[in-house]
Amino acid sequence: MPLERLLARDVDLVLCLGDLTRHDLEPLCDVQLPKLGVHGNHDDGGEFTGLGIEDVHLRCVEVGGLTFGGFSGSHEYRPAKGQRLMWSQKQASKLLRKLEHVDVLLSHSPPFGINDEPDDPAHVGLVGLREYIEREHPAMLLHGHTYPPLPVE
Repeated sequence: MPLERLLARDVDLVLCLGDLTRHDLEPLCDVQLPKLGVHGNHDDGGEFTGLGIEDVHLRCVEVGGLTFGGFSGSHEYRPAKGQRLMWSQKQASKLLRKLEHVDVLLSHSPPFGINDEPDDPAHVGLVGLREYIEREHPAMLLHGHTYPPLPVE
């Protein structure tokens, strides 16, 4: 759907969940809405620069009376060759223990056991995210990285 048609709807906020190229995100540059995001494991970290997208990795930001926070990257499924946002399960858990309560949690990866793909080492969810949602009970968690299959009709 073209960006113009999408924004003609009642849109209040743009959320980015990682593994989007700078080219993918550039149409958002002139969008006059709050824009929040987390980086994916394939990102270099510069994708949001100059586009007005606020990186919420391990931060809390209030928008419209809701607190948003985030966690970038994925489980380290192979040695990180130029990919800066891959965490061991232990590292991710330790980092997420410091994140305050949020209403909406944005993450690139899914939590362990929820929408992850346990038989695919690249798409195992993060244990730390699972621990966070069980401890903090955010009203919503939005993630990228994996895409659950659509129901068959």
